Amino acid sequence: MAKLLAVGLSQIPGIVVSVEKTQTNLVYWSVSIDNFDHKAFFSYMQKHNIRIKAFDEDGNLYRFVTHYHIRNEQVEQVVAAVKAFFAELSN
Repeated sequence: MAKLLAVGLSQIPGIVVSVEKTQTNLVYWSVSIDNFDHKAFFSYMQKHNIRIKAFDEDGNLYRFVTHYHIRNEQVEQVVAAVKAFFAELSN
């Protein structure tokens, strides 16, 4: 599931993720957009019942965890939500 998530995130402009380095159930990724509103992003994810964690003090490195009970459809929902948030930024 983590590879599927990493591939989906890698196709979203503004996201940097190493698909090759995604080996376990952890997906680490970052945002390459200046002045990215991390708080708005967290709020958006929370409203969509998606748990996400920042891994640096600037909030620029994120982590998703895919547990054994996560299904393809749920990964696709996460990718769609992230994609929708980033699409709003380009409008």
